[in-house]
Amino acid sequence: MRQAFNRLAIVLLIISVIVILYFSSLTAFQYNPEDVIFVETLNNPKSNPLASQTPFTIITHNLGSGINEQKEPPIEHIINNMALAIDDLLIANSDFIFLQEIDQYSTRSQHTNQVHLLKNVLQNYGYAFASNLKIHYLAIPINGHFGITNQNLMTLSKYQVAESSRVKLPTDFPWHKEMTAPDDALLVSRLKTQAGPELVLANVQIQDLGNFPEILVIIEAFLKAEYALGNYIILGGDFNSSITSIDPFSTVSNFHNFLNMDNFFWAVDETVATNQNGELSNGFLFSDNIDLLALETLQSGFAYSPQNSVSATFMLK
Repeated sequence: MRQAFNRLAIVLLIISVIVILYFSSLTAFQYNPEDVIFVETLNNPKSNPLASQTPFTIITHNLGSGINEQKEPPIEHIINNMALAIDDLLIANSDFIFLQEIDQYSTRSQHTNQVHLLKNVLQNYGYAFASNLKIHYLAIPINGHFGITNQNLMTLSKYQVAESSRVKLPTDFPWHKEMTAPDDALLVSRLKTQAGPELVLANVQIQDLGNFPEILVIIEAFLKAEYALGNYIILGGDFNSSITSIDPFSTVSNFHNFLNMDNFFWAVDETVATNQNGELSNGFLFSDNIDLLALETLQSGFAYSPQNSVSATFMLK
């Protein structure tokens, strides 16, 4: 009996050591970026400053890492979904592209480098990317564990970008959750204009709904500071929360659920849901020194992503 007890104690000790070492490694490799990180814009095209009174187009799409909410899909499924997404981006031919959930070597997406896939096809765009979810290795659940996760925001531009940066958004988690929590951020790109002010493009995916109010405070402060400088501002992406109610008979409403700010207006197609949950969670917020000329939710039938893309045509005043 005593021998069996000793064996059990040894087994429990070994398990405890493994668990301690595992959580220590998560802590040691935890992604903890600075508040602002400057990001290189690769393949940056040479162009003149952007002209006023000239139409430009922009599109935002959460590609869902090519998984389309399937658990451990085969690599052929992921490559096919990414190919369908890229085909739609080529057809849209937008001047600026905001993408969310772009994986690099993540276990869930069969270690594909989706940044590489996109930049190889969209060769006439400059691009910048920044992580907003990075986990060294998550060994749970035992059957079908998450493994490595490296998820990114990605912004592409046909015009020369003067500067790109990753701006950290606030997170507040207990220590045991912080190691695997999302690292929400803005991916900010700045372009020169002929009028003088910058065009500031802010790509976002809000994943941490627990800290949603605090995140909105930081975003609002960022937008107000840029507007005070006289800049043109476009915030866009996946807000993971319904921006406004769906109204099949109207494309305009006076009320939105958050970021109702002076000098800014929402650009969302209120007749069509942008995610499979029937919510309108994707769209753009424009500063009022920009004219919105057209807006459309591009319906893909959720064939390759759980989100629809949203496209807008705009003009700098």
